[in-house]
Amino acid sequence: MRFACLLLSVCLVCPRVDAQEKLQQAYQAAQQLFLKGDDTQARAAFSALLAETFRERAAIYRSGGSWLRVRDDLQSALDLEPLQAETRFELAYALFRLESWPQAAQQLEPLVREKPNEARFHGLLGRAYLSMGKPAAARQQLAAALRLEPDNVLTAYTLALAALSEKDRIAAARVFSDLEKRQNSPSRFHVLVGRAYLDAGFQQEAQQELTECLKQDPKARFARYLLALSYVRELEEGGITAAKKELAHEVELFPEEFAAHYLLGLLVEHERRWDDAARQFEQSTQLALTEPDPWFHLGAVYLKLGRACDAAHALERSLKLAPEGSPARYRLNRSHYLLSQAYKALGDTKAAAREAQAAREASVASTGQDRRLLEELSTASVPEITVSWQDVTKTVPLTPSEKELLSVFADVLLNTRNYLGLIAGRQHRFADAAKDFASVRSTQPNFPHADFNLGLALFQQGEYAQALEPLERAAGKMAPAALTKILGLVYFQNKQYEKAVTQLEQARKSHSDDPQVLMALGTSLVRLGRKEEARRSFEDLLKSQPDTAPLHILWGEAYAEQSQPRQAEQEFQRALELDPQASSAHFDLGKLYLKKGQMDQAGLEFRAELQSHPGDTRSQYHLAFVLLSQQRTAEAIPLLRQVIASKPDYAEARYSLGKALLQRGETAAAIEQLEASVKLDASKSYSHYQLGRAYIQAGRREEAQREFALSQKTKQPH
Repeated sequence: MRFACLLLSVCLVCPRVDAQEKLQQAYQAAQQLFLKGDDTQARAAFSALLAETFRERAAIYRSGGSWLRVRDDLQSALDLEPLQAETRFELAYALFRLESWPQAAQQLEPLVREKPNEARFHGLLGRAYLSMGKPAAARQQLAAALRLEPDNVLTAYTLALAALSEKDRIAAARVFSDLEKRQNSPSRFHVLVGRAYLDAGFQQEAQQELTECLKQDPKARFARYLLALSYVRELEEGGITAAKKELAHEVELFPEEFAAHYLLGLLVEHERRWDDAARQFEQSTQLALTEPDPWFHLGAVYLKLGRACDAAHALERSLKLAPEGSPARYRLNRSHYLLSQAYKALGDTKAAAREAQAAREASVASTGQDRRLLEELSTASVPEITVSWQDVTKTVPLTPSEKELLSVFADVLLNTRNYLGLIAGRQHRFADAAKDFASVRSTQPNFPHADFNLGLALFQQGEYAQALEPLERAAGKMAPAALTKILGLVYFQNKQYEKAVTQLEQARKSHSDDPQVLMALGTSLVRLGRKEEARRSFEDLLKSQPDTAPLHILWGEAYAEQSQPRQAEQEFQRALELDPQASSAHFDLGKLYLKKGQMDQAGLEFRAELQSHPGDTRSQYHLAFVLLSQQRTAEAIPLLRQVIASKPDYAEARYSLGKALLQRGETAAAIEQLEASVKLDASKSYSHYQLGRAYIQAGRREEAQREFALSQKTKQPH
């Protein structure tokens, strides 16, 4: 059965002529290779085109700030070309922007080993380490980056931050002093340095920098806010007067600044100046509509002012914006208590009791003054402050030409995936074909022949249950003649014999001598008790295939399925007498011997199958299984690696390889294979058990216990 192939040309009409011509030429060249039947070269050409298109599309998504899409496209490109250093770096940067710092570091660590003279690799790894809370490692990488690129201001500034994280104020000050000489906007730089000192807990240094900034520019934004925050963090209540003075200037200069209004509200609330606090929190809620904290404080202040109805509204809003599982647990718990007081004042005893119960359940013990000021200020947000040299990619809306180009890229990716699926099918790499066709169908469900091709690929790799849905969908779109045989065989394999008979009888009209059709039809009729019709089908089979190898293989498989091994063996032997190269005959014999425990004989049959059909992954795996049972691990491992190279999603092969590697003491490699096996099929108890053993050998006891527990959830490990 052949895969359905509809040759599709991609119309590349886009404003970027260079991209248009490049894609057009690459696509047409790959298509010509496919038409010539040069599948090896066509696969390479389409794979390269696919990777390049993913990279091009990621570049557009990056300009639009769509970092999740950037990550996904670059990962797809990397799956196709794993050694591409630039793609790995760009992926690491996308992960960094998504705050997936450990994953970014995982990409960068091998890169800095492979290319130790790339300053940007060291620099980004240093920034990732600092974000992960590993300042010592960050300083090492950032120092390496600066040695390679001494004038990189961002790297130097980040190195100073890392030094401050380790309380190395002298080293940080040295870097800041050097950087100050190179600034075009020194006042903004002083704000940035002041914030760094503030975050690190060096309040006097922070105040010096911020005061210097205000000398140079009395209207510098955020300088007075940060100065106020520093005063209170250092002096607590003793710094409130000076802080309020700075904040009053800040809100006068920048009336739309949420942080300044909110902080000023906290300070006057602490002084029990309820009217002033209400005004500041009211302004804060208008400037940041989705922030729960201003609503909480506004509700508390309204309650003090006797405005119970307004208090209830504000507290309900706070709870809605920060539901019970959010990190701001203190405010949430306190909100329930205050809300109960508001309802009580309003005379709504039922609502008051409900909120009081919620407060008790949340274990709110105190009903006194709200959270201490210093605790509140320790988590106060600090606005983002930028200067020209910072690594800030501005997000801009996509232009019409970029949107058009995205549409072109989508067409290229879709059609290229389809061609790769067709090539994989022609090369009998059915697992790869199924993945490609599944990708095509998920992107465009009505893509021509996507359902049929996916169903056929799944059928060819023995995934009969999964093949059913796409083939049934295809039945509503394709001419019956093209589908009845494969759909009938799938119904037969799924033991849906009534449906199988309907399809196979239809298939007989165009496949009257097809042994697969006749055998499946006859067997289905037997299972339905229609023995006379079954007899006629088997008679037709014998007439059309009087004594051929394929016929005897079919008979042998039927006997084996009915647990009649002696008759099955005779049929397979007869097939080999007629055709020593008969496909699957040696393999089927090997399986029979394997079930009987005749390992030597089984191994000989699997080797014979591989002699005739070298790429047969089933025989490779089963031969490896025999070798492992005979303690011939060194011979089994290369076979298992070949199987996995052909079928990366073969969970049992990865399990067997992982177990073999573990026996040889190759723990890290074993863990890699066993983790992949569990990811592919988490239902196997023995896979979890072996992975647990591997973790024990690696000293990863917590993970080992987790795997042993998962193993116990199913049957006992073996």
